[in-house]
Amino acid sequence: MSETKNYEIDSNLKILVTCGNSNLGGNVIKYLLEKNYPPKNIITTVRSLQKGEKWKEKGIEIRIGDYKDPESLEKAFKGVDRIYMVSSVGEANYPRSKQHLNVIEAAKKCNVKLIVYSGFLNCQNNTNVVAEDHKYTEKLLEESGLNYSIARNTSYINTIGELFKYLMKKENNFFYNSYKDSKIGLALIRELGEAGACILLKKEPKKIYELTANPVSYIDIKNTMEKMTGKEIKIIDVPIEEIDNKCKELGFGMYYGMMCKFMSTDYINGIYDVPSKDMEDLIGHPCTSLENAIKEVIEAPNYFPM
Repeated sequence: MSETKNYEIDSNLKILVTCGNSNLGGNVIKYLLEKNYPPKNIITTVRSLQKGEKWKEKGIEIRIGDYKDPESLEKAFKGVDRIYMVSSVGEANYPRSKQHLNVIEAAKKCNVKLIVYSGFLNCQNNTNVVAEDHKYTEKLLEESGLNYSIARNTSYINTIGELFKYLMKKENNFFYNSYKDSKIGLALIRELGEAGACILLKKEPKKIYELTANPVSYIDIKNTMEKMTGKEIKIIDVPIEEIDNKCKELGFGMYYGMMCKFMSTDYINGIYDVPSKDMEDLIGHPCTSLENAIKEVIEAPNYFPM
């Protein structure tokens, strides 16, 4: 690894990345290390010390931090200068909005100097039910008095890995879709993690980054998969209200179908077709091409295991 300093901030600042064992949090840490930020000044939170062993071996400090336990967050954030806050997964008896409030309140009590939040692309115009918690969290940050930066992440191309793997099988030559012409800037989760690391390492980051790759449609995905497999692939149009059940018929997990259904209206209305170069400006190189991104996702485990 090169010893070149690839950051603007004082290397003595303590940076904490929440949810270090998550895909996004883990990639933020990975790129902090690749940019030669001192491991001794990187901290991550996990729910059990045993689960943090892989980071401890790299010289990173492990702290217990649970979004549902405000006291644990205050202990974890003590002495921390900058935080990357990974958006949580809500639970029926403990919603995401409450979890995020706990994180922000703990950051305030600990006098954290900057909090970077992993939000949602074009959040203010998004009607997706999932976006409501992101809007709420952005409002909390605006009113908190904290210095903050919001990394509005586009959808991960990793989340549709089931589709790619399905189409790679010789016998499968069609799939269902409700918005084949609409575009979205699907990005690899690792590149969004890299962008998050870059924000943490900027001396004065912007308040909002719209992090997205070059917009593509499902027709583009179909054409790319035809090139990769050498077979003709058809897209069968189905009504939005049927898309989740149609995906189940093909053997896809429940989360894939739900995602297709929840995001459908915003897809059709062009909410995810955002002309932003924030991502490439941060990471300093073009986002991975659609074909290469698909190849990378195919070789990885399914993002949604159910």
